[in-house]
Amino acid sequence: MKPLPDIRGIIGACLTPFDDDGRIDFKALQQEIDFIVADASAISIGAVEAAEYTMLSIEERKELLRIGTEMVDKRIPVLLGASNPSPRSVLELADYAAAVGGDMVQVLMPLRPWGGQPTMGELIQYFTDIASSSPLPIVAYHNPAVGADPNIEVTIRFSEISNVQAFKESSRDIIKISRLI
Repeated sequence: MKPLPDIRGIIGACLTPFDDDGRIDFKALQQEIDFIVADASAISIGAVEAAEYTMLSIEERKELLRIGTEMVDKRIPVLLGASNPSPRSVLELADYAAAVGGDMVQVLMPLRPWGGQPTMGELIQYFTDIASSSPLPIVAYHNPAVGADPNIEVTIRFSEISNVQAFKESSRDIIKISRLI
């Protein structure tokens, strides 16, 4: 497992720009990356699940991860999106992220592939399986708008899984967030 990068400050979320044909606009991506790198301590690429997760194939996502990492050019740590309901696909993306120079992978807490909220055991097993084989540290991403919404107990259990090293909390549920803290 790669060591956790020293990140102190803002992790800028890079929004993947698309052109009129629904393809990644790499020129706009370079401008956005340069803007974020100027003021952030780290950057996440391909990790805004509402866009990449639903609009791009695995191969297109890999291209985004590779080119985005090249554009950052080691100026700050890079978190690369590896979300997928299938642990095999997450690990394929995590292996690729490591190969192209990523520092961490961000993985959405997923809904069940057939729909609906997963059980506590299913979510714990999902992250345990991924964490045991991922070459990079994992950021567990909580965004109930597009993924699962586990209770506080499950989130605490995630923190006990080796290689789950950080959380991105996007629920906007201030009460839940205060209880987690």
